[in-house]
Amino acid sequence: VRMGTNTGSVVVKALVVTLYVVLSATVILKTLPLSCL
Repeated sequence: VRMGTNTGSVVVKALVVTLYVVLSATVILKTLPLSCL
């Protein structure tokens, strides 16, 4: 019955990691020009 729980957890983990990477990239891109200048 619980066949989609494993796939669901993988999808959720991928979604969280993607969100975290996007947020980190946004912060880095916003702070890099300031530190470079």
